[in-house]
Amino acid sequence: MKTPEAIVIDCEAAMRRLWDYLDEELDAARLAEMEAHLSNCADCTSHVQFARAFLKAVRQAALGDGGSRDRIDDRESVATEAAPCVTSEGPHESTSSLKARVVAQLQREGFRSAR
Repeated sequence: MKTPEAIVIDCEAAMRRLWDYLDEELDAARLAEMEAHLSNCADCTSHVQFARAFLKAVRQAALGDGGSRDRIDDRESVATEAAPCVTSEGPHESTSSLKARVVAQLQREGFRSAR
């Protein structure tokens, strides 16, 4: 059976599909469209690379470098792990502390600050 050719999508459509793509939730046709677009678009490929590195940095910052788990399976789990624990005594971890760890991890991955 011949595989149908992927429909050409533009950058806006590709970026709307970014998180579904990273979460491996696209059907075969949309996955083919996304991969075809990424093979020809350096800008969108750069966005995908950054999003992957960002998710990795958040995972590592949330779990600490040694992390108690090898892998967090989805963004919801990342958000849960990254959320500060609020007790009657106030937040356990400040947002700025988590931000600093994420930024540090991104820098280790080769991304530099926009400042």
